[in-house]
Amino acid sequence: MSFFECEFPTAVGYQAVGGPMFSTTINSGFSGHEQRNQNWSLALGKWTVGLESKPQSYFDDVYNFWLAVSGRADAFRFKDHKDYKATGQTIGTGDGSKTDFQLVKTYTVAGRTYTRTISKPVTASVQKFDGTYCKNTVRIYDAGTLKTLTTDYTIDYTTGIVTFGTAPATGHAITADFEFHFPARFDMDECQAAVEPSNVVGGQALITWANVAIVETRDFA
Repeated sequence: MSFFECEFPTAVGYQAVGGPMFSTTINSGFSGHEQRNQNWSLALGKWTVGLESKPQSYFDDVYNFWLAVSGRADAFRFKDHKDYKATGQTIGTGDGSKTDFQLVKTYTVAGRTYTRTISKPVTASVQKFDGTYCKNTVRIYDAGTLKTLTTDYTIDYTTGIVTFGTAPATGHAITADFEFHFPARFDMDECQAAVEPSNVVGGQALITWANVAIVETRDFA
């Protein structure tokens, strides 16, 4: 089991159905009153990609990726096109000595805030499935001043930890703009794909691989 620091094909992921889920146990009494137990404090993502009647080349992208990570064995980077970026996100406040800041994304409704740890930011070190590399999307600000990557700080693209060369001054708000991936894995060890009879487009057979299941994992290293 290992982590493959590679982006799942985004054209396929764009069609994914799903998002975060929680686990809640509900015990209902005869009176109709409920006792609810929140089993997870943090959500986990779950998606399904349906490859219905897709050309061979389209199927190959997913099939090759699935083989490369050995089905459910190895995790990888997955982009949920519904939730993949943050702007002006506060990641901490300087105290004159702290140099490490974890990327996070907060979701706020009225007086409640949910915080997601961002362990897989999109940087120029992240490889795409086709062998090319992503563009750097991370911008770090110290009290509103844009800082320079490598000169003022470094970022661990495998954990989302930003490290300053010099600790930000006390009271300075550290904010960030960035895009991110979810650490995820396939949730099936068997390929259930089929060629569609008599269907050919541009010389390519059409293939259906229904319910390609992908789930978020808390193990991201």
